[in-house]
Order: sequence, then C-alpha cells, then structure tokens
Amino acid sequence: MRKKIIALGIVVPFLIAAIGGYVFLEKQKIAAINSFVSCKNAGYPIMESFPEQCMTPDGRGFSNEIKQEAKAIEVTGEFVCLPHKDTSGPQTLECALGLKGDDGKYYGLQDTDSQYSNVSGVGTGARVKVSGKFTPKTDTTYNSAGVLTVESLEQL
Repeated sequence: MRKKIIALGIVVPFLIAAIGGYVFLEKQKIAAINSFVSCKNAGYPIMESFPEQCMTPDGRGFSNEIKQEAKAIEVTGEFVCLPHKDTSGPQTLECALGLKGDDGKYYGLQDTDSQYSNVSGVGTGARVKVSGKFTPKTDTTYNSAGVLTVESLEQL
C-alpha cells in the first residue's frame, strides 16, 4: 500500500505539471495568431463565408484579405446566394451573399458596413443596382468573378 501512495505522489504532480504546461503552450499558440494566414496555418476551422474567415478558440476572427487592385464599377442584377463550385457532395445551407449580374457573372458581396446595413433587408431574388469597388479573385468554394465591396445598393 505504501508503494502505491509513493507512486501516486510521484505520478499525480507530474500529470498536473504536464497538463498545465500543455495548456500554457496552447494559450501562447492562440495568442500568437494575428492574421487569417496564421489562423489557417494553426489548423483552426475556415468558415464557408465570403470572404473566408478563420476563428480561434478564444473567439477572435480573421478575414481572408483581398490584395488585388480594386476598381469602381456598377452592376445591375439579381441578389442571390452564391452557387458552390463543387455540387457533387452534400451541400450546406449557408448563404454567401452575392449578385448575379446581367452580364451573367456572379459577384461576391462584401459590405463596407460591419453591421451589413447596405445589404440587410434585401431578399434573394430582388433586382438591385450595386455600386462599389470590384476586386477580381479566384474563389475555391463559390462560383464568382471576385468581390464587389458594396458602397451603395439600390433595389429596383
């Protein structure tokens, strides 16, 4: 019995120290994340949003930065959920806001307002005219020509 107590006296503190060390290192790893790329490289989940977003376990979120030259455009078309590129497997019900332009192209929409006030209240299927800055971008998840940052949206 005494040998078991001595063994426990050695093993339990070692386990507590190991768990504490792991938690400390994990917190340091999370705290060091400061961008979408570092979040993605750390292996945290990427949300199927447009643009893509990565969330850390402590609740911080990072958007995938779009680094191409943007140009001012105006597009008229239908307010839609962007179609997925790969429709061969099961589909989720998320809706990445988009515009199917009269030119036949799909545009991902990114609101300039963090509360989405430019696009809120617009239902899918509505005819709209959107003005903003367009950035061409190849998207791996959705069928789109790029991102249209909404500066104004008028329902027609």
